[in-house]
Amino acid sequence: MLTSIIQQIFDNSLKKQPALSHLIFLAVSIMILNSITFTIGSSLFLSNAGAQNLPITYILIGLLLIPLFTVFSQIVDRFNRLQLFQYIILIVILLSLIFRYLLIGENLVLYYLLFLSIYFLWLFSINIFFPSLVSDYFTTLDWKRYGPFLSLATAIGGLLGGGLVTSFSTYLKTEDILFIIPGICVIMFLQVVYLQNSEKPLEKQSSENQNDQLESIKNLPKLAKQYPIIIFLALNTVIYIILFSVTDFLNFSIYSQAFPDDRQLTGFLGLMRVINNILQLFIIYFFTRPLIQRVGVSKMTLVYGFTTIGSFILRAFSLDLPTAIIAHINNDGLDKSINSPIQTLNFNAVPHHLVGQLRMLCDGLFSSIGLTFTGIILFISQVFFTPFQIVEGGIVLSIGLLGIRYIISNSYLPSIITLLRSHLVSLEDVGEVLVDLSSQYNPEITQLLKEHNYDEQILGLELASRLEHPGDVLEEINNKSYLESDYGLLADVALIAIAKARNERAENIIFEYLQSDYRLVKFTQQWRKQIPEDRIYGKEIKLILDDYHQQLIHRVLSLVVMLDEKQQLSFIRPLLNSHDIRLKANAIEALLCLPYKRFILPILPLLEVTSKNSLEISQISNYQLAIKDLPPTNNLWIKIAAFLADPHLLLVPMEPMPQQYYHPKFPKIPHLESLRKRDNNIENYDSLRQLFFLKSTSLLGNLYLDELSIVNSLLDCLKYQAGEAIAWSENPETLYLVYQGSLVLLYDSEEIREFKPGESFKQPDCLEDRLLSNTAILAKTDCQVLRLSKNKFQEVIDMLSFMELQ
Repeated sequence: MLTSIIQQIFDNSLKKQPALSHLIFLAVSIMILNSITFTIGSSLFLSNAGAQNLPITYILIGLLLIPLFTVFSQIVDRFNRLQLFQYIILIVILLSLIFRYLLIGENLVLYYLLFLSIYFLWLFSINIFFPSLVSDYFTTLDWKRYGPFLSLATAIGGLLGGGLVTSFSTYLKTEDILFIIPGICVIMFLQVVYLQNSEKPLEKQSSENQNDQLESIKNLPKLAKQYPIIIFLALNTVIYIILFSVTDFLNFSIYSQAFPDDRQLTGFLGLMRVINNILQLFIIYFFTRPLIQRVGVSKMTLVYGFTTIGSFILRAFSLDLPTAIIAHINNDGLDKSINSPIQTLNFNAVPHHLVGQLRMLCDGLFSSIGLTFTGIILFISQVFFTPFQIVEGGIVLSIGLLGIRYIISNSYLPSIITLLRSHLVSLEDVGEVLVDLSSQYNPEITQLLKEHNYDEQILGLELASRLEHPGDVLEEINNKSYLESDYGLLADVALIAIAKARNERAENIIFEYLQSDYRLVKFTQQWRKQIPEDRIYGKEIKLILDDYHQQLIHRVLSLVVMLDEKQQLSFIRPLLNSHDIRLKANAIEALLCLPYKRFILPILPLLEVTSKNSLEISQISNYQLAIKDLPPTNNLWIKIAAFLADPHLLLVPMEPMPQQYYHPKFPKIPHLESLRKRDNNIENYDSLRQLFFLKSTSLLGNLYLDELSIVNSLLDCLKYQAGEAIAWSENPETLYLVYQGSLVLLYDSEEIREFKPGESFKQPDCLEDRLLSNTAILAKTDCQVLRLSKNKFQEVIDMLSFMELQ
């Protein structure tokens, strides 16, 4: 709930990344350029130099890759990337025209240079330059939120590029298609200039670890010793590059024979690119992403290994065009839609500050080793081995690839758990890959549950809820004091883990746990009705009781949803908030027909409350007698309500929460002893008074008090004297909420609007940027304003991840 409300507050800045549209269109253009150039380069090389010379290009690429990668990585980090990209675009325009006019006859050197130039353009623009450029405008949060859009853009670009090549090959010679490259480059140049003039990059952060190729190589033994999975990720890269290059060599050998005319070959390669990009879009969104959520990264790591073995086994029976097409689809479409996303997630098993170095090693050192080795082997194989023997070697090597991926698969989750325990990654970052953990992790999770450290306990409970059979650790959770904790979050996470077991024992444990709330709610319902209208702090007490009732409904229904394997309540629950009385009554009746009726009956009066009877008041002359009957409770807000009702009649314990249940991320809710020292006067306790004010606003009133405590702790309270200006235009992504007094919005010294207590404003909501110079917001009276900046918003989200029920 808190997430959605805060996101509404910062709708313009969070739901719409200003540079996103520019980067999406630039990604499309870059992929169109690379698809066209790579298809043309491959076709011309095969038609004029022949597939038999591909091994030499692999050797040359491998030998040149490390020095070029090192130099380029240094340049791209030390110069303005947009200006550098403009120079690269101009160089591409010049080279495309030079190659077009020089590609006459059979000068093999030119075709080698063309193929090498296009290969490096593909490698550096897609793997290095564009990701670096995006990082200038995207935070880590932006990468997670908008990364799929960029992947979609590259797939669309590849689709369009392949389609253009196929179309042009019908009317133009292959080398003449190079003439369209300057046109695409001009479009890209204009896109870059527009991006440079319209959007400002993020401020560069000083980095202790520069992505230096030589430094990364020196650190390799140390990294491998700390994190053994790095060794297997490196081996996987080498073998993958070998198999990828061998497949390309075999495919191109068949294509050059099947399509001796370069125009036909260009059209065919363009068509294959179209097919592969369509498959990429389909598989990513209907296969890869859902299966990652369902079976996890570990099992998905093996998929590409199996498809690669299958493609080589098919070729063992027949080396013809159909098997080459199937292998091509595996090498391109399945590689981009299955292998690449999974490999990216596999790097989550390495500490984040080492990922840059490891990617540098894999893309630079190990890729070059793989390419050079492949070129040498294929060059020798053409003399001593037949194509079928090369295929047999590919089968053996692909089995080796599957074996390495099996080791990575088994090492992945233990590495993730180690990183979680070391606090090098957060559960929020890797939670999507931790699904259906097998029973082999039971001992480690059990050990976490036995720890006395708060973070270890929370991690153990979170992982327990993600087990394939959570019931395996059910008794360990139940035997601990989690459910008896004064700290509600620990109990909530424990309840989630128990509910996920979905058996009779889990149901009974949860029902027994809720008994104290069921007893308390009987009392609070009567108490709510008996509060006199003129009672001091009566409004605040009602507010606390209503908040408790809503939280209890939410908790009970959420637990029933998790217990219900058939997920019947998921369809009924939204109807409980309907304004249609009949529809709501039918939903309540449906609830009582579920197998979990005993959970619903105690809160049934709360569900049946309408706007009319919720205001029902029963005047009680002896109001204090009602407080004496308050059942024992650990709910701090109920204790505060009882204390506000009568500080001298407090019969519930006042001990503070146990130290082990504190967490530095959470604000301290005021204790009763603090209130007692202030003579039960809320006006003297600023934090509590401010909290009740937030609960009364339309903007934040739907949040629970626990959630509001987080927001409240991050608000800055600013005081202004009458006539003083508020520097609101200097902070366009900051929310202001009027706490006391009033303010006015002036345009050309004319009052346009008045802001009263409870009303909020931020720059985009009031007027357009072009009017800012003539506007001002002044304090009409002495006033106080609460301020929440965008930076602190992220703190709210981080804290929320510890509080909300999943």
